[in-house]
Amino acid sequence: MLPFIVLSCNRKPLNEVSEKDKEIIKADIKAVVDTIVKGCEDANFDMAMGPWLNSPDFVYIINGYILSYQDLEKGMKPIFDLLLNQKVTIISEKFSFLDKSTVLYTANTKWIENFKDGHSVLLDPNAWFILFRKIDNTWKAIYGGESYIEKPLTELPVEPVTTDNKTLSNQDKEVLITSTKPVLYQIIENSESGNLDKAVEPYLNSPEFIAVGNGQVLDFTGFKEGNKQYFDALDNQKFTEKDLRYTFIDNKTVIATWCGTGIANLKDGQKLNIDPYVVTLVFIKMDGVWKVIYTHESNLITPVETQPIK
Repeated sequence: MLPFIVLSCNRKPLNEVSEKDKEIIKADIKAVVDTIVKGCEDANFDMAMGPWLNSPDFVYIINGYILSYQDLEKGMKPIFDLLLNQKVTIISEKFSFLDKSTVLYTANTKWIENFKDGHSVLLDPNAWFILFRKIDNTWKAIYGGESYIEKPLTELPVEPVTTDNKTLSNQDKEVLITSTKPVLYQIIENSESGNLDKAVEPYLNSPEFIAVGNGQVLDFTGFKEGNKQYFDALDNQKFTEKDLRYTFIDNKTVIATWCGTGIANLKDGQKLNIDPYVVTLVFIKMDGVWKVIYTHESNLITPVETQPIK
């Protein structure tokens, strides 16, 4: 709905991975995804968590909330203890190759959670993304998230529930932050003013581009068209930053995770509160320019009721 997630990296053309290598990598990553899914379906917490990398750089996003590895572990373990099983349906999936050791996996899915007390919950649609990195010859999930709509299937209430960065010095990381931050703020500032062309300019118009939000997975055309409809109805909006985190893949690939709130004023007089609001941007550096190859938005949008004039 709002253009806002940025992933950045500096590299050669994205098609440098041969078709033969892509098929091999797909099979390897699919096996890891299958392990995660089986662990979720069997309510086997250790199996489901096994492929995720326990690292300070790890980030997982669920419907507007940013979690560290420890947050995810502490939050999901009690849920798994209450689960009888889950049914995961993968409707479609896509692999985007940043290089031979870094791959974005995105899937349109549907989940049914069956709890031991007899109630069930449907997560549909559920857009799921995972950034995989090959570390010590093993594919690890180093960054991920999901955006879904929850629908109870019973009347019972449902309680809510990197690559090795040793080669990058702190000075290297500061340089990457300094060079990508202006691109991030270009997106924010032009989103606030309603300048669609300038807001989407940093996003890569390529078959590799993926945008995830509101349970949908979109290509560049779908992403821009969806934002055009929104911008046409928009008068202005204002974002307030609460947190900004970076995950460093290498000196050509950086993930920026922005967390904050927003207020949108529509031309018809409506006002929308966007809180919480989390955006993930994957930056890649191409020909000396930082471009966003992947974006994911997770937010809660509610109308602001106007008070009657007394």
